Amino acid sequence: MNPETSPNPPSDLASDSPAESLETPPEAKPLPRASHAFWWMLVISLLYGVASSLYGFGYAIYATFKGVEESELSQQLLQHLSTLDGISGMYVLQFVAVIPVLLILSHFKTQSWKETLALKKTPLKVILLWIGYWAAYQVVATIVSEFITLPENPFDETMLGPKSLLTILVVIGLAPIMEELIFRGYLFKAWRPTWLGSHGVVILTSFLFACIHIGQYHWIVLLQLMLLAMIIGYAREKTGSLIPCIAIHATNNLYALVAISLFPEG
Repeated sequence: MNPETSPNPPSDLASDSPAESLETPPEAKPLPRASHAFWWMLVISLLYGVASSLYGFGYAIYATFKGVEESELSQQLLQHLSTLDGISGMYVLQFVAVIPVLLILSHFKTQSWKETLALKKTPLKVILLWIGYWAAYQVVATIVSEFITLPENPFDETMLGPKSLLTILVVIGLAPIMEELIFRGYLFKAWRPTWLGSHGVVILTSFLFACIHIGQYHWIVLLQLMLLAMIIGYAREKTGSLIPCIAIHATNNLYALVAISLFPEG
């Protein structure tokens, strides 16, 4: 039979069939990009500063309308920002400024912001288990603190002041949500697939978490915060969800709020 009229094409021509000629699509890179996350972290830090400045500017205008003399305005502003209401009000504005930007940064065509930030349902027993791990850490930390004498801290003295409903909302609600969305949400998702691996990303995000509290606490307390953050980080790693992280953070802050109110002498 003439090969030109054969119904079966030669083997070298058969490879040109559509099913075999399709190229394998390149493997999608993890989102968000690790390098992009670093720069966006700087932008978020800038937003923190801008929101703080806007709050101070707004309070200055408010104080002026209340009749505060211009010569006393700076002192009045500093005094307000050293109170719990001042700190809480500033934090609310930071929350409003940062969260929408963070949600936008976390949303991609192939990946929703909920997936990026690991906001998924978690069984209650899993959340309670990790809160139990936090409680065990807290017991050890409390015992160790009995043997350590820390110098007086102005921020601790501020926390002894009267606590409004706004302050309680910020301490056990807004602060845990925003900080976890940033550190164990966006940054964790971006840096977990890199050479850092699970342990490296937990350590790095915990270190950065402790760093944002510099100026508030003694370095020993900062070390305790980093250990706490590592527990939260491993909760994120093991459960794959941010919900236990927010729950641990909120429980810790509630515990601290109650403890400092009932035992002001430490």
